[in-house]
Amino acid sequence: MTDTIRVLLCEDHALFREGLRAIFRTHPSLEVVGEATNGREAVEKAKRLRPDVVLMDLEMPELNGLDATRRIVRARVGARVLILTLYDDEEIVARCLDAGAAGYVLKDGPSAELVTAIEAVWRGNKYLSPRALTRVVDYEAKGKGVKTRYELLTDREREVLKLLADGLSIKEIAVRLQLSDAQDRHPRPLRPRQVRHPAQADTGALDGRAGMSRRPRGPLSGETRFPRARSWRRRSRRPPRHPTS
Repeated sequence: MTDTIRVLLCEDHALFREGLRAIFRTHPSLEVVGEATNGREAVEKAKRLRPDVVLMDLEMPELNGLDATRRIVRARVGARVLILTLYDDEEIVARCLDAGAAGYVLKDGPSAELVTAIEAVWRGNKYLSPRALTRVVDYEAKGKGVKTRYELLTDREREVLKLLADGLSIKEIAVRLQLSDAQDRHPRPLRPRQVRHPAQADTGALDGRAGMSRRPRGPLSGETRFPRARSWRRRSRRPPRHPTS
């Protein structure tokens, strides 16, 4: 190969980073353009350095490698993300590929396989370690009813999860999704518009203070009627009786 592949190392263990640099020094086509020790730094340097390949560990402080991969892919910096990890769980592999990773390599594999994987994803291909590929194939063959935890989420839950990964606070997410309007979830009780007599007025006021929306009972509802209101008209006074003499 005559072209140089610019690689960004994202690994929080200094000893492992030194081992990777030693491997790359024996391959002139590979150039380390930067290093990141946490997920947030990996995203920032991927945007700033524009590497060809981002070599990403999954166990990263501050921001894990899966979320960092998702952010780098969304940023469209032109970099291909290659996962380098110890985990060969089929669900983790599937989630990384769903996040946009171009390849998945296990740390316990030979150094030649890592170099092959970097060259493959740089060319635009996908690469999976043989063991990871076997796990994915077995996972798909188990039955199409088996799903990852991410696939079991609803569309709204996935949307919230993505906004959390973007660094939004709970309040900002509520505003973004228009969930802060309590009117939608807890509508206010309806107040009677017309009051026909004091008994109805008292009942409506009590319902409003108690936070209840009770339906007025009356002859149209087929239920118990309100008690009849007292008449406020003066009754005719009879002349006082005088004792007979």
